[in-house]
Amino acid sequence: EMSQRGATLATDSIALGSQGEVADTGAAGGLSGARGKRHVSLIVTADDMGICEARNEGIVKAMREGIVTQTSIIANGIAGEEGVALLRKYGLVEGRLGLHLNLTEGRPMTADPQRRIPSLLHPDGSGQFRGKTDLAAACAAAEVVAAEVRIEVQAQLAWFERVVGCPPSHVDGHQHYHVTPIVAPIVAEVMGAAGVTRVRIPHEAGGNLARALCPRCKVVREEAAAVRHIYESHGLLGSDAFVGCTLCGLAYTAEDLLEAIDAQLAYLNGERAAGRREGREQGERASCCADSDGGGAIATIEVMVHPGFAGAGWDEFNCAADREHELEVLCGPVLMRGLLRRGLSLRTPRGAADTD
Repeated sequence: EMSQRGATLATDSIALGSQGEVADTGAAGGLSGARGKRHVSLIVTADDMGICEARNEGIVKAMREGIVTQTSIIANGIAGEEGVALLRKYGLVEGRLGLHLNLTEGRPMTADPQRRIPSLLHPDGSGQFRGKTDLAAACAAAEVVAAEVRIEVQAQLAWFERVVGCPPSHVDGHQHYHVTPIVAPIVAEVMGAAGVTRVRIPHEAGGNLARALCPRCKVVREEAAAVRHIYESHGLLGSDAFVGCTLCGLAYTAEDLLEAIDAQLAYLNGERAAGRREGREQGERASCCADSDGGGAIATIEVMVHPGFAGAGWDEFNCAADREHELEVLCGPVLMRGLLRRGLSLRTPRGAADTD
């Protein structure tokens, strides 16, 4: 149904079974529209793999026993290589491990950063990144040098390819800085050249969002919509809808997450009926997923989550008890039953290994 401008990624559907087991299935959720029924599937991404070993263990649990279908790893985390080894132990690398590009926290991967990428560093001389707030201000003031962004993006990609042995299955950004105007064209070019075909577009759209977006997430939504075409021009496709920003900073329940998913289903239904996509010409947009039998595109919703066992170090978010609460929700029966009632399936790239 949807024209494929750019790379198309074939995927397989999986459905939830009891105790978090997954089984192959051809069924997917239905989305009504003017031209008949269209399938809807979820891509559930756990961010922050590699930050520390406790988070690594929690994310793997969410992938094996919960609804998480893929994860994104931070190259400069405390336990990056340990995280890759743990994922490989359970067959969760192929098609399921992406790069969580980080330009805000910790130390850069670039050698001699004070000389080579000073515009990305905190002015206190610590050699650390600027942090979320300072980087936003520096980007707005045109103080960030594009060539230096490219150096660090390439360094993080090189780390991934060295440790994992292949390009990332997808790319997204820590605190969403991969959609910042100065950063997005560079990430798109570098990742496209490396053969990456999927990107997160954190555009949580619609007028019926379950909760209001925070000021930062409002900026992210606008930036994401504006740069989608840049990523598509380099062969990186995003999901049709996104869930995650409305749950920012919230110790959410299964009902909260289902409500946020419902808002995106309603958005997709409205877009489908109107025969348009927000901010684009009439017609259908390229999708990051195609039916496993090659019979056409499906609608996808990416759900961003941050599960794990409470970590030590890095930042307060990593150490918060909310990480374990989120893990319990993602592995719990209430959420699984809710997704099944909605006729939704999970999607992983074809060839990725599913575990029970």
